[in-house]
Amino acid sequence: MPTRDHTPAGRPRLALVLLFMAVSACTNLEENDPEGNLFKGQPDQVFLDGELEIYRKEKTLGTLQAQVIEQYDRESRLRLYGKVKVVDKDSLGNVSTTLTCDTLHFYRARQDFVALGNVIVYSEPTSARMTAERGPMRLATEQLEWTNRLERIHTLREVVFQTAKDTLYGVGFSSNRDLTSWEIMRPSGVTHRVIPVPEKKK
Repeated sequence: MPTRDHTPAGRPRLALVLLFMAVSACTNLEENDPEGNLFKGQPDQVFLDGELEIYRKEKTLGTLQAQVIEQYDRESRLRLYGKVKVVDKDSLGNVSTTLTCDTLHFYRARQDFVALGNVIVYSEPTSARMTAERGPMRLATEQLEWTNRLERIHTLREVVFQTAKDTLYGVGFSSNRDLTSWEIMRPSGVTHRVIPVPEKKK
């Protein structure tokens, strides 16, 4: 599942962004960089206000957006920061899940990513039946990983998971890409579901 660049009309394509534009803005960009020097080394290319398409066999599966996209060729890694947004689409091309965070590391060869800082995942069912049953779902945490081979998101950090009927807290979470099949570890919270209580035998 390779990636390709895509920008709205009127914007230069990422591959054509001149490097001196990024260099001249380095002082201001560092103020918005939540990681500082966590990852050493200089990027091979820097793109500003970029949008990348994630696709397979010419079919767009989603997009990656950020104010700054750094490309590290040796690691086959992209580092995105500044209003990071990941949009995932279903088989019909409808937006099913949106992720926002401070920083995201996208590993192009494996198609995995790690999202860091103020991570919010929002999923709204695209079918009327699932909307009636589940409603929109929202996950909040400080770090989240996507493993493409397993098609799962997961974290060992504290989480808050909200559905139309539940607000759950936990430490550790795993789910499929649209939050419709999930597992939360060490859960606590409140639910507004009607839970049947078995009658006592007389």
